[in-house]
Amino acid sequence: MINITKISSEAYSAWNHYCLDQTAVVKDIFLFFVFSSARAEAYKEDGNYEYKRKNFKEAIAAYTEGIKIKCDDAGLNAILYTNRATAQFCLGISQINQILIFRGIARIFQRRVGGGGANKY
Repeated sequence: MINITKISSEAYSAWNHYCLDQTAVVKDIFLFFVFSSARAEAYKEDGNYEYKRKNFKEAIAAYTEGIKIKCDDAGLNAILYTNRATAQFCLGISQINQILIFRGIARIFQRRVGGGGANKY
């Protein structure tokens, strides 16, 4: 036999408040996952903008932030990883070009100012 008693207004209020809190938590979790894809997409767009301007370090940082979100969209995650790898590759090429330019300038300077070619690279 079930014992049914009248619930006090304080108990009902506490229970109702608890249910509302739980609903808010579920809503927050839902919004986090729904908007995580949107946030990751925004970081991807920021990275693409910086990549087009040849700001590879900023692009890498934006893509990395998008990856950190860990959204459920596998395709978006794949794009973020691929774009970051491409930006890292371009940054490396950019740095190699700077080294080659510096070495070329050093060779020209060495030939004109000193040594006459005694210390060739």
